[in-house]
Amino acid sequence: MLWFLGSKVLPFFLLFFIFAGIIWPLEAMPHWIRSFSYFQPQTLPTETLRHILSRGWSIEDTGVWIGFVVTGSWFFIYVGLAAVIFKIKQ
Repeated sequence: MLWFLGSKVLPFFLLFFIFAGIIWPLEAMPHWIRSFSYFQPQTLPTETLRHILSRGWSIEDTGVWIGFVVTGSWFFIYVGLAAVIFKIKQ
């Protein structure tokens, strides 16, 4: 049963990786896909990592700082949501 679920989820997983700019850079995407990409939680952290590794930027640069803020925000959103769901199910 688990292999069946994996075979249905894998195409969406790969699409999200492509749309987030992990596999394919955002600069090479059409503008309507690029605007969709920024709504995903992994897009800005990927761009931040790319700025740090390939361009040598530090935390003082705007692109890197925003990436860390967005990553922290998504973390607290998911942890808060998990805490609420855990409270409801108990």
